[in-house]
Amino acid sequence: MTKKDKAEASADAAQAKRELKLTTTALRNMEETAIENLLKTKPEEEHKRRELIALINVCREIPRKLNNYIDTHKINQEGV
Repeated sequence: MTKKDKAEASADAAQAKRELKLTTTALRNMEETAIENLLKTKPEEEHKRRELIALINVCREIPRKLNNYIDTHKINQEGV
């Protein structure tokens, strides 16, 4: 790798970290809102409750999958 390639890779990695942090924060906020709404739903609103629970699960799963992808990508880049 040339110095220019290393600098670009470093800048790309820094940008990816910033975007991951923003995405994670947005998902955490969405999860909190969904939990608040879930607590406000009535037991007879089963369909709404299921949708909110599904949303909460997705908000929790996406950051895990992104981190796993990043970790795998780092390993592949390093040639391990």
